[in-house]
Amino acid sequence: MHPMPLFYVFGHGVNLYLTAAFLAAFPALAMALYLGRERGISPVLIIDCAFIGAVAAWAGGRIYYFSFFTNLSVELVQSKGISWAVLLSGGIASVGSIICAAMSVALFLKIHPTSRGRYCEVLDIVFPVVALYHGLARLGCFFGGCCHGKPAFELP
Repeated sequence: MHPMPLFYVFGHGVNLYLTAAFLAAFPALAMALYLGRERGISPVLIIDCAFIGAVAAWAGGRIYYFSFFTNLSVELVQSKGISWAVLLSGGIASVGSIICAAMSVALFLKIHPTSRGRYCEVLDIVFPVVALYHGLARLGCFFGGCCHGKPAFELP
């Protein structure tokens, strides 16, 4: 486990989890472009889905984290409103990220004019890519020390 920052960017520590999450995007995007080329899907549509999914994943992960892992009402009373420091501090929950990204990409594909009629075909590309990304990013989560489990006492 390596929960300490690997390096610093503008005074903020970047740990192994963030590094793995960033680096996992490259093979996931490559897989999406490859599968899209096989099915005749526009690379621009796939990159648009990736960008919308990334932004929605960050927002959904933050919302889920604040909803279930913090006492936001206490912070609101103490700070007399939500500040940027409150919004940017803390963690990101992967469950919220996946839910929000899946819903936003599905909505984007439903309303995008070039994906009409190919909605399910594009989603067939999106969801295996999300599984690949999530698996690779979870390796960083494991090395960060937050998802290693609990000790099993009195077991061999």
